[in-house]
Amino acid sequence: MLLQIVRESKVFLELTAIDLDVGSTFKLAQMKRQLSRWHIYWLET
Repeated sequence: MLLQIVRESKVFLELTAIDLDVGSTFKLAQMKRQLSRWHIYWLET
């Protein structure tokens, strides 16, 4: 359940970034990177 929410959040960030300026897109990329770290951590535990 939690992993599915993380996956969906990453997809949402990708879709949102399409229409934003570079600064906002960078911030969203940082959020996606953190979500990816959590995703890997939770897969390993």
